[in-house]
Amino acid sequence: MKSQIKIEFLVSITSLSDPNIPQIMPGWGLIGRSNVGKSTLLNALANKKIARVSSTPGKTITINYYIVEDRWYFVDLPGYGYAKRSKSTIKDWGIVLEKFWKKHSNFISGMLLIDARHVPHKYDLQMVEWLNFYRVPFVTVANKVDKLKLKERQSLKRRIIQAYNIDAESIFLVSAFKKRGLEELLRTLQSFIG
Repeated sequence: MKSQIKIEFLVSITSLSDPNIPQIMPGWGLIGRSNVGKSTLLNALANKKIARVSSTPGKTITINYYIVEDRWYFVDLPGYGYAKRSKSTIKDWGIVLEKFWKKHSNFISGMLLIDARHVPHKYDLQMVEWLNFYRVPFVTVANKVDKLKLKERQSLKRRIIQAYNIDAESIFLVSAFKKRGLEELLRTLQSFIG
């Protein structure tokens, strides 16, 4: 896929009271377990390296803003579910995420990345419950479909619907690494922003 949109890194913040927090604009908050491929997806959509990809899960501990077409955001949020992080750090991240959605609920929607090989996963199930509780509209992006056999890919969307109780129209099957399925995802993200 050759992206037709301009995506640029804007700023990293560690606190929602940071004076460098960008002005209010619509966008998508990227949510997912550590090592699910959020940075790889951003790089694939941008068709260049804009996000740091780490081989160490849980590396992103900041909130990273990317400006898209100078009019909306991708916001890369800290990954969850990484066991080697301390319980206090995980709790702090939970508080930050809750504050983020409360602060941005009127204009930022969620893009939940899940690993296509592990459906369902308990942390993803908890995140879906959390998003529904806070009434955050979201789409689900099943990444790493290239790692599945054909038969597994054919039944994947049905398994996601059953596991997470979400609509088929809000599910996208992609491979950020192979750059597959990104055109449809991008069209939907752009149309939702308007």
